[in-house]
Amino acid sequence: MQLVVFLHYCCKYVISYTFTPSVHSVYRPTFKNIVVACLEMRVVGKTTFRRLWRQLVPYIVRTRPLTDLCWECQRNNEALYRSANLPDSVKSAKVLQQQHHLTLVQEERSIYNSMVHDAKLTVAAAGIETLGHNEPCSNDFAMHYSFDFAQQVHFPSSPLQPGPMYFLVPRKCGIFGVCCEALPQQVNYLIDEGMCTSKGSNAVISYLHHFFGTWGLGETALHLHCDNCSGQNKNKFVLWYLCWRVICKLHQSVSLNFMISGHTKFAPDWCFGLLKQRYRHSEVSTLADIAGVVNSSTVVGVNRAEIVGTENGQVNVPTFDWQTYFQTFFKPFPGIKTVHHFRFSADCPGIVFYKATSSSEEQSFQMLQDASTMPGSIGPTKIAPPGLPLDRQWYLYHKIREFVCIASQDITCPKPASPMEKASVPESASAAVLEPSVSASVISVPKQKRKRLTSEPKQRTKTSKQQLQHKKSTEAHKTTEQTVTVVSVSQNTNLVSPLTSSTETRRSSRFRSGSVRLTDFCL
Repeated sequence: MQLVVFLHYCCKYVISYTFTPSVHSVYRPTFKNIVVACLEMRVVGKTTFRRLWRQLVPYIVRTRPLTDLCWECQRNNEALYRSANLPDSVKSAKVLQQQHHLTLVQEERSIYNSMVHDAKLTVAAAGIETLGHNEPCSNDFAMHYSFDFAQQVHFPSSPLQPGPMYFLVPRKCGIFGVCCEALPQQVNYLIDEGMCTSKGSNAVISYLHHFFGTWGLGETALHLHCDNCSGQNKNKFVLWYLCWRVICKLHQSVSLNFMISGHTKFAPDWCFGLLKQRYRHSEVSTLADIAGVVNSSTVVGVNRAEIVGTENGQVNVPTFDWQTYFQTFFKPFPGIKTVHHFRFSADCPGIVFYKATSSSEEQSFQMLQDASTMPGSIGPTKIAPPGLPLDRQWYLYHKIREFVCIASQDITCPKPASPMEKASVPESASAAVLEPSVSASVISVPKQKRKRLTSEPKQRTKTSKQQLQHKKSTEAHKTTEQTVTVVSVSQNTNLVSPLTSSTETRRSSRFRSGSVRLTDFCL
């Protein structure tokens, strides 16, 4: 009983960041005097402490390390912890602030769950079992999708990682997933390092456009969910693209919904987790191997792979310049970061209906620059893949090739067709520095004695004339003994003018006598 009481008392403050021995070290001095003196019972040791913990209170566990937490929740919780000695009015305000935030999060999550539930009922009624090619607006129902980027993976990769591989950078592969929770199935676009134009709006829109044309279910009403990343999802270009789809009658209505920052865990993250589990236990050397890992990550076929482009530069999923194409027809939406719900309808082409939250009043905004000028169905121009830089190709060839299986070395890390670029020499470099026959001159200069600064006053001493004469003769003798070493300069007509023998004789005599001139060191 003493152990149960202790754990219930201190688990809120200790269990989340300490181990079992640390908790025992707090328990032992706390109950040693009380239990022995009052209850005439002994305090248990560490082994018995662990066993009783697992037996009596298995529901009290340590909090696991978490990432990507909501910063708003953490700030509100910290404010609540520090409000113990504050007035009740301040405490109530902080509690209401956190309650309002959690209520908003719950509302957005309930909308997501409701859309997913309705999509599952629709798929079950239509008898659809898998994703596939369907003509636009061929099925009169609404469907829900979610999309997101995953953390990139590297190849070659092996569960038995060699030691040197830890310090190297293998070939990179990005992953973009579009999930249909109703089935559930997700298409994962595998983006090779040489095919990655960017992770911005052009890439996101191009992959979505390919998904709707190749894997979409042909729905008339489209519902989308994504996170709040402004560089990828929450920007004017994605809004323009969805408005363009409605104008071109590829969908009759489209809704775009953004989840609250810090509370964006949804179906794509689940599919990415299944993919990464399989990837960590598989040996991959090429993009085709990663595609095989994706397809075999689940038994029922939740994940599917779509290779954007191969290692040799073959493009399977092109990227288009949507930004330049849309700027001639649309205008930006003001205050996009504060809005979480957008809606487009074929009944009002070019107009977006938006709400800041699910309970806010809906408003509208005209996105066309000229309502009489509608964009046509002709799409934008393609963007050529950048390919791997030459230095990156040679890096993969010299550093990574040996870790790839022999059959795949010429696929993942082939030898570059162009030679390695040589380091260019600056044009401003002096000819004397580049010429190997010219060496630097080293001149030894007599060191001057440093004057010592002391707080003691100088002692004035009387010196005789004989002592002064002896001091001067000693300094002159030291000057004649010191030499100046000059490294000879080779006879190069481009660098220095030839020296005559008489000049050399005069200089050498001056060196021996100790009288050195500044002109003797000028070339």
